[in-house]
Amino acid sequence: MASNGQLLALHNYYGTTGYVSQPPLAASRPKLQTAERDLASLTLLDALDRDERPSFAIETCPYLRRDETLDLIYANTALHAVGGLLAKVSGNDATSLFTQSSAPQLAFRDWVRGYVNEDDLQRRGSAYTFEGHTWSAITLGRYKIVSGVPTRLLWVDAAPGGKSQRTIMRERKAPRGKPRANALPMKPQLSLAQAPQMPEPSTSSSPDSSAINNTSFDCTSDVVTGVVRASPHIDYFRSVDWAKTPLGPMTSWPCDLRCIVNTVLSNNVPAVMFWGEQLIMLYNEPYVQLLGSLHPCMGESVCVKAPDHWTSFQPLVDHIKATGESVAEPDMLLFIERDGLLEETHWSFQFVPILNSDGQVTAYYQTFYEVSNHRILERRVSSLVAMGTQSANARDFPSFWDTTLRSLSLNDKDVPFALLYAAERHVSAQIPSMSSPGSIPPLEGCILKGTIGVPVGHPIAPATVNINQDSYILHAFLSRAAKSGKATVVHLNDLPAPTTALEGIDWRGYGDPCRTLVICPIIPTTGNQVEGFLIIGVNPRRPFDDEYQQYLQVMVRLLATSLASIVLFEDEVRQRENAIIQAAQIQEHLMAEIQLKESKFQRFAERSDVGIFIIDPIGTYTYRNQRWYDMFEVASSDTNATEAWYRIAFDEDVAYCQSIFSKLVTNHESVCFELRTRMPWLPPSESNELQSEDTQHFKWILCSAYPELSSNGELVEIVGNVTDISSKEFANRY
Repeated sequence: MASNGQLLALHNYYGTTGYVSQPPLAASRPKLQTAERDLASLTLLDALDRDERPSFAIETCPYLRRDETLDLIYANTALHAVGGLLAKVSGNDATSLFTQSSAPQLAFRDWVRGYVNEDDLQRRGSAYTFEGHTWSAITLGRYKIVSGVPTRLLWVDAAPGGKSQRTIMRERKAPRGKPRANALPMKPQLSLAQAPQMPEPSTSSSPDSSAINNTSFDCTSDVVTGVVRASPHIDYFRSVDWAKTPLGPMTSWPCDLRCIVNTVLSNNVPAVMFWGEQLIMLYNEPYVQLLGSLHPCMGESVCVKAPDHWTSFQPLVDHIKATGESVAEPDMLLFIERDGLLEETHWSFQFVPILNSDGQVTAYYQTFYEVSNHRILERRVSSLVAMGTQSANARDFPSFWDTTLRSLSLNDKDVPFALLYAAERHVSAQIPSMSSPGSIPPLEGCILKGTIGVPVGHPIAPATVNINQDSYILHAFLSRAAKSGKATVVHLNDLPAPTTALEGIDWRGYGDPCRTLVICPIIPTTGNQVEGFLIIGVNPRRPFDDEYQQYLQVMVRLLATSLASIVLFEDEVRQRENAIIQAAQIQEHLMAEIQLKESKFQRFAERSDVGIFIIDPIGTYTYRNQRWYDMFEVASSDTNATEAWYRIAFDEDVAYCQSIFSKLVTNHESVCFELRTRMPWLPPSESNELQSEDTQHFKWILCSAYPELSSNGELVEIVGNVTDISSKEFANRY
């Protein structure tokens, strides 16, 4: 980085000239002059070094190209302290597998350099959100100072690990007021510093207060008010000629039907109701993406509109109608058109019966929650664990190539196509060790070690590739990856005659041809020489996003780590062999123990009569067993315990619940308390004679919770259980 002298001088200039108002009283002038001299003696770098916010400085150079990295002339201690943040901010990420910066990185660098993009979804006024921080900038002369504040301190839903850029873009493209179809509702929470100033309450009543109290949000009302949710889907719902459907005109609908319809339409997740014996469909806007070409079908019978799906749908209906029990599915695979492409998605759903006043099933309510990210991450992690276990058993080059191909074949969805090449210098010689980089001849060619989905002799997978000749269709990309040591992305549509080049390939996964290939050089972690290439086809039904790139990066890192042990000196291999075997055994043992403990806990939790929950330090649920959902069905959609209290507890008990939560979070104390909830409870039928018909009973619970602390005493999570003690309380009272 450049010298800090110019920054120091710049600060002194701006700190001692102008911007000083005259003191209101002449007597205070000497005191202010002393303070001015003290402030002028401080430097900008002194302030930045002591600032807890990650901060950096650049010299404004408008002639820089968009893809150039940021040349930071200063970075404070706080920026260095956040792992990996400095590399991502500057663009000099040596640990990344890919040479190209990601779209979010390029957009952030554009913002830092002053290029304004009105369509950039990460802009928040004059600030910018990137890598879990909200950044602000100030220009001093020809320097720009940029500082960031962790977004978790400002907006709950902007913390790292939240929604991806692609998800946010898909939601922002929707019309205002349109429900989001792939996430639970999250309300941004402001810090105290951001809390808006509320006007003083007026002693006189507002003339519009009565109108507000009588506001109707009923979408089924025959009189449309200005406050009814306005969206194309609501307009479509109201435009249906319901008089021609078995439900009849909306004016004749009973109150319970109106209530359920409004519940469906206002839900933020895909939801549908099937009413009556003919299963008439009423659905909300997020559900349209699941219907696909069947939309529009509001007011039609699912039996008639979707006869192809009725054979698999009817058993669910028959089961619920016969038993009155809900049906839940944790993982259902659906292919949905998004951004013009068919995308693999995973959903969980609940199919709940709706009962009439006689207790008979009169309708069915189904809600969906997308779990694509979780299921796909689970699949990828499982394949990486298998790859790490298998590659650890490789003892020479032949066994390394074999284990790599076997482990790649385990995940046909994310690896529908693969080519594995070895550097040609290892073809004719068994190199026993890795000496200095200069002692190894330069890469001249590659030899094919195996394929996935490609027949022998196919043009895209020649047996040998001469790196110095351009006869191979992927030669330019292969050569670039060899020189840079970074992965190269190949868009197949950019190849000459792509259709001809891809004929005869047996695409795995879902059978669709790949649109993108990634050429990954395999470089042992103990050296800098390319020892092979892994050419992988990207799943055409998943976006090639940051998560996919991270998956490939971890995969190549595993291969590089395994390959490093093979190219070491023979004596080093012998010395480390026992350690590698022991590490593999420990890994398998730990994995077995973890899986056993997890399976035991899962079986216990799901079969337990006690509601079990786990929440993080800010109150977000990270686990709830089925018994919890059964006990607190009214709060099943709430993701945060502080939100669930308002549905579970009476208003006068909310403050008590907050104090209990404060003990857990602040004092790290275990708690045990009883609470009367606002959820109705019916006593046993034989006890009806002990009470009047007008007596209303509420569910009582016994809750125990304790804080789980880390080794340094910080709160990691809160684990608790809830027992229904309504019968006990009833017996004590009667």
